Amino acid sequence: MSTPILQLIDWRSAIDMRALHGQHFTDRAGKGHFDCSEMLDGRPCTYQCVYFGFAGTLHCIIFMKNPEVVKEDNTFRFQSRMRRRLVVRPLLEDIFHDFLNVPYCFHLPDWGHTIKKMEEQFISGFTVGMASECRTIQQLHMIL
Repeated sequence: MSTPILQLIDWRSAIDMRALHGQHFTDRAGKGHFDCSEMLDGRPCTYQCVYFGFAGTLHCIIFMKNPEVVKEDNTFRFQSRMRRRLVVRPLLEDIFHDFLNVPYCFHLPDWGHTIKKMEEQFISGFTVGMASECRTIQQLHMIL
């Protein structure tokens, strides 16, 4: 996709790392549901709050509420559970897991890989949906 359809511009947290190059942080953002996993654990973070904010924004779009984070067996996850038949569930579970469980400050998830997977999901879902709608329209034409 060369032209964005929707552009989200605010993950509710931001750090200008150009001005603070090489720094890491341990304080909490103080925004409740948007404190990243590292902030909740008191571990150092850099860009993790951005990844967490992206995952949290996806959560808000899907569940229409702020995320609640739980930690089980040293792994962070959102409390909300997706429906089993949700087509994008495997993709979102991977994004949520990767973005909530960044190993350390300098080993961040690959945005390019995530965007590519999201584009593939969107395109395949759109193509399948359109094929189904075209068949329905063809059936209606035959009836009429």
